[in-house]
Amino acid sequence: MKFQDIYEIGNLETAWQKVRGSKSPPGVDQITCRQFEQHLQFNLKTLQRQIREETYQPLPVMMFQKSKKKGMRNIGISAVRDKVVQQAILKIISPCFEKHFLPCCYAYRHGKSALTAVNKASKLVRNDYLWMLQMDISNFFDSMNHTLLLNFVRMQIDEQPFIRLLSRLLKAKIYKEMGLFDTTMGSQQGSGLSPLLSNIYLAPVDRVLYQKYGESYIRFSDDIAIFQKDRQPLEIAQIAITRCLKEIELNVNAVKNSISHLSNGVTYLGYYMDNKGMGPSKKSVNNIQKRLEPFSKLRKTDDVFQRIEDIKTVIRGWHNYYKTLVPLEPKSIISLIGIVEIARDLGEDGLAKKLLKQSNQFNYQHPDIGIALGNLFLGFGMNNASMRAFGKTLQIDPNNERAKAKIQHLQETDSNIHQSVENIRTVLHQNPSFQEGYQKLVDHYASLGLYGFAEKAHEKLLEIDDNNQSTIIPKVHQEKSLYHCDQINPSTFLKLFRGNDIAHACQWIDDQGRWGFLRVERPIAQEDIQKHLTGDITLGIFPVTEDDRVHFIVFDIDTSKRRILESNPNDLTKFRQQAHEDILRLKSTCKKLGIRLYIEDSGYKGRHGWLFLIPLFRPDLHKSWDSESCILQAGLQMASYGNSFPWEKVIVMKVLLNFPWALIGKTIDAVFSYRKWWTGTGSI
Repeated sequence: MKFQDIYEIGNLETAWQKVRGSKSPPGVDQITCRQFEQHLQFNLKTLQRQIREETYQPLPVMMFQKSKKKGMRNIGISAVRDKVVQQAILKIISPCFEKHFLPCCYAYRHGKSALTAVNKASKLVRNDYLWMLQMDISNFFDSMNHTLLLNFVRMQIDEQPFIRLLSRLLKAKIYKEMGLFDTTMGSQQGSGLSPLLSNIYLAPVDRVLYQKYGESYIRFSDDIAIFQKDRQPLEIAQIAITRCLKEIELNVNAVKNSISHLSNGVTYLGYYMDNKGMGPSKKSVNNIQKRLEPFSKLRKTDDVFQRIEDIKTVIRGWHNYYKTLVPLEPKSIISLIGIVEIARDLGEDGLAKKLLKQSNQFNYQHPDIGIALGNLFLGFGMNNASMRAFGKTLQIDPNNERAKAKIQHLQETDSNIHQSVENIRTVLHQNPSFQEGYQKLVDHYASLGLYGFAEKAHEKLLEIDDNNQSTIIPKVHQEKSLYHCDQINPSTFLKLFRGNDIAHACQWIDDQGRWGFLRVERPIAQEDIQKHLTGDITLGIFPVTEDDRVHFIVFDIDTSKRRILESNPNDLTKFRQQAHEDILRLKSTCKKLGIRLYIEDSGYKGRHGWLFLIPLFRPDLHKSWDSESCILQAGLQMASYGNSFPWEKVIVMKVLLNFPWALIGKTIDAVFSYRKWWTGTGSI
């Protein structure tokens, strides 16, 4: 590290962006971020000159107290200019120290957090480390000795101008109770440098304890925990930790200094843990309930939907840490709506519906509450409850146009769509990667006017949509040799699509829309093929033979659902045409390789391309032939993506493929003639 790196103008600009993004309040000079930005270049160049010439002096830090579970916490607010300097220093010196921090240090580090510390503790408990020592450092941030801290810093960075700059920041005066006070020790919580400095100060303690206790030692800021299989080592550790802290002029918090067995349960970083598992502590649940209380009081002039978003922000932060909503009990109707919406967004439909059933326990007089509830009921296909909620809104406000429109829309909408929504969500609960289900939800929610629900379904769809885009190449000639499935000869079909001779599979669908494949312990018969082609059943094949070979390869070329959803529905024909052009490019590429490809219409999204192989193909030789390179050589258009089977070494009787021409609620035509291929008269 070089001292001039700190005041380099690019580094100061980066530091400013960090301060600006945090929406920092003004300090003792009352200059806001907006005011600082009005003369940004002048302010940054002034700081640059002052740091370079060592004339920079930080302004006093405004100090106030904030209550916390262990008493009161001193929080300092620096001036905007000083925050910029703190961030500029932090960016340059952090890498110098980070590489020396040990794995036991979980606070204020990239990739580490309180949650990762809790997960580590949970892993130790699962491995029978059931004795736990918990210790806390008394008044840690305010007790760090400046001389010791600067000595620890010098061990990695011994540039005297930097040490003098850091010393001035540490000794900045404190403004409180209308007076100025000198700072003789500590680093104010609120300073951008305090988290890093705290880890530097405790690094010697980490080295001693990590060497002694290894992975069973965990430190999060000033919270120390050690897990062991017996009590005695922890009694020794208590003495050792107290001695280590004394050496750097720190003391143990007498209130939080205990050895416990996990069978009795402990609270650690907001989690309750015992030998059976872990979850949010009662205190954590009570705290979140208290934080939600102020949102519950509604006036008719309040924006209900903004209030719900505010509640969701609080709940979402809590869920991000605890990964559950189950302990939360709504104390008001608006809290209930917020929790239900979060549960819906997380895909926890069962919990969302259970909570929604509690809505009749709350009385409300704001018309928009009924609108919000009605939308939720409608989104889960519960149209009768939705109608009641919109009706309650009209009871409160007889002239509410939104409620009237919703009720009219419900009356005009085919009731089957609501049952369809419920069935699809049931299927998605069993099969979260079922893309077609999310597509249907998007369509249904949009038709119901539930655009928020539609957007969430759309986002889930895009998460699982593998949209590999490639370079556009000139169009190729399009062939048209349509051949309807009822003209297919079952005997010819069986000769083409040969797989394992021991068994095949048949699809099942229950009355809730759930589906799967059931293995049938016999070879496929021609009668089975006939039923498959007429739509009475849907068959699947185990394509890998007993000697680990396959008779065919299939390419799957789809139009990106992103394109479909973001475009006008009238463009569907264009997308089908584009997918067909892509498969023809692939067919042309196969021809150059001396291989014949046959094309199947796979529905509104795209095409399947089939290769029939003589001699038989070994899946584990796939890399030498590399069908993926065939896809890349074909140069698929930007709207398409492709994959193929087999894609790697596969296992006999473990891979299942649908037969083509599966009639699932619609007719699927083929765009090539099996008969022409079989007689050798097919053409590209």
